Amino acid sequence: MHTILIVEDETKLQEVLAVALENMGYTCVTAGSAESALQALQEHEIHLVLSDLRLPGLSGRDLLSRLFAVATFLWCGSQKSRQQPAEEERQRQMR
Repeated sequence: MHTILIVEDETKLQEVLAVALENMGYTCVTAGSAESALQALQEHEIHLVLSDLRLPGLSGRDLLSRLFAVATFLWCGSQKSRQQPAEEERQRQMR
């Protein structure tokens, strides 16, 4: 069976996603941060990573750059983050 890593800092959303995917037959591993996700990737065979864009510590974008060669990566974020990715990137670079 395929294993999905869910990277989401909002616990309730993380749980809802995991239950829904498990009900569809997938095995789920959850992480509340990009750093935890990187650790989970070392401990589990992951087939798909589902991640939020806005995470504490490393962002979802930072996680993507580290995962690009390792796993399939799917962005999941709020409507605002999908509408304004260029603005978010500009603000992140100004920090």
